[in-house]
Formats: sequence, structure tokens, C-alpha cells
Amino acid sequence: MPFLIGTAIKADYAILNVFGNFCNGEFIQMLNDVCKNRYLIDINAVSISSMVLDLTSLNTDELEVYRFLDSDVVLNDKFFYKRVNINKHSLGEEIINTLSDYGDYNTI
Repeated sequence: MPFLIGTAIKADYAILNVFGNFCNGEFIQMLNDVCKNRYLIDINAVSISSMVLDLTSLNTDELEVYRFLDSDVVLNDKFFYKRVNINKHSLGEEIINTLSDYGDYNTI
């Protein structure tokens, strides 16, 4: 299904949402490559969740997920933690600015 949607729809803006413990640059680059090669989608921004997946629970009946308050990882300006990046720009602002470059858009 993701392949059909990815080939049928050209996304104006794509956001990749990841768990907080999967936010290193190498892992994100691998996911970006998969999205590009398999689904023909370029990722514009990465939203880092405040949820952390407990990897020791992968082989158990229930996945354990925890919430953390602050990110100690410094990432570039395309990574958004709590919807704000390292430069204090919001994810919504980034989306509006990117889409505004495509033509005339009204913000509501």
C-alpha cells in the first residue's frame, strides 16, 4: 500500500516521524534512502518523537514505550524535536515557508 500511494501521489512536503532513540544521522539517512529508492519520496523534515521504544521488549508480548522530556542530541535544522529545530524554527513555519516557494498560498 505505501508503494501504491507513494507512486500515485507526489508529496509537496514529506515528514518522517521517528522514535526518540532512533534519531542519529546515520539511521535517518538510511530511512531517507529507503523512502527515496522505494517510494520516490524526498524527506523534507524529520520529526523526533518524545517517545522511546524499549528495544528489549521487541520479542515480548507487548512493546514498552517510554516518554522523555528533553533531547540531548544536537541535530541539524531539518530535525524537529517537540516541533522546534536547533534554530528555534517551528515545523509548521518550515512547512509554510517551503510550500510558499511553490506558488501563492494563503495561511489560515
